[in-house]
Amino acid sequence: MPRSVLTGSNIQCNHCLWKGRFDDAMASDATITGTHPQNHKITLSCGHSVERQYGRIASAAQGQHSLGCETCREERYALDAIGSGWKLVGTTTPSKTGYRRYAHHCGHFQDHAIVNIDHHQIDCAACVLNCRCSGLMHRRLWHLWRTTAAQTLIPLSAHSE
Repeated sequence: MPRSVLTGSNIQCNHCLWKGRFDDAMASDATITGTHPQNHKITLSCGHSVERQYGRIASAAQGQHSLGCETCREERYALDAIGSGWKLVGTTTPSKTGYRRYAHHCGHFQDHAIVNIDHHQIDCAACVLNCRCSGLMHRRLWHLWRTTAAQTLIPLSAHSE
């Protein structure tokens, strides 16, 4: 039997609807600061303001996901890049959503998948071409740096073979 919108829905007054939305925002560790017919402007716990659809706030309140902050995410990507010997320059083409453009300390620009930067599975194409070790020494230096918990990044181009 087909369901009907008229008989199968619970109608709420505006006060109850907004109270539920504000409660969902509070449960998601966010504060509603502005309204829009389709989105809420909310302030996240980090202090950044973003817009989210009503349904996303409600599902975050139920624990299905968290309300992520794009600004904080990009800052984390930049810090991960520095830890890998790269500098985050910006985004790539819209068709490559999981990639960012990075600059290596040698001056070479290269697009990398974010996950590869995060796991330090990257080599500079320019440095590898100019080096006889084919990146193996670079990976060994990275592993040495990581396992000894050095406070400063070992320049990956400082070796000679």
